[in-house]
Amino acid sequence: MKQFLKYLLYAAIFIAAVYLITVLFGDFQTSVKFGKDDALTLTGPRKTSVTVAYDDIESIELITLADPGEKVDGGSSRSYYWGTWKNEEYGEYKLFVSKKTPAAILVKTNAGEIIIFNQGDTVTTENTYKLFGELLDNRT
Repeated sequence: MKQFLKYLLYAAIFIAAVYLITVLFGDFQTSVKFGKDDALTLTGPRKTSVTVAYDDIESIELITLADPGEKVDGGSSRSYYWGTWKNEEYGEYKLFVSKKTPAAILVKTNAGEIIIFNQGDTVTTENTYKLFGELLDNRT
């Protein structure tokens, strides 16, 4: 019995270590999906997502995200931030970005919500901004 408890303790320590390594050093990704006719959907790890209908978008802007602020509900890995964040400039907002890319797209909704996302690099983010703007312009 004593030997079994010893192995059980080792197993628990091993599982906890694997979990911590995954959380601390795992490299999660976010995804961006543009629906043809209806909405933008951003998805992060752990079932974090936000969908905004194109009709609900007031404006988009290409920005440089200097300081994401503090996490309210979401997470970060070595390479990504996702979920709900808060800073002085935007207040509470949704964030789905690669840390390696300072360029980001800010989406402001008619309800005043702010959503910020980017792609894997600056050039792709800038191209996405242009194409997203064209998509929204062609809807009217």
